[in-house]
Amino acid sequence: CTPRHRHDWAHVNVVVAGRGVLHVDGVDHEIAPGSSAFVPPGAAHQFRNAGDEVLQLVCIVPERGDR
Repeated sequence: CTPRHRHDWAHVNVVVAGRGVLHVDGVDHEIAPGSSAFVPPGAAHQFRNAGDEVLQLVCIVPERGDR
C-alpha cells in the first residue's frame, strides 16, 4: 500500500502484474494487468494490493515528478 498522497503533476499508471485498487479523490477503482489509470494533478491517490501476488506498475510522470 502506498501512502495516500498528492502532487502538482499528472501521471499515468499501467498495471504489469497483480491486482489492486487505486483510490483517487474518494473513489476506488479496481486495477488489473493491462489496465491503465490517469491521475490528475492535485488528486489525492493511493495504490493498494488486493491480490496474492506482487502488484507491479509502470508509472509515467513528467521529468519534474521523477526527482
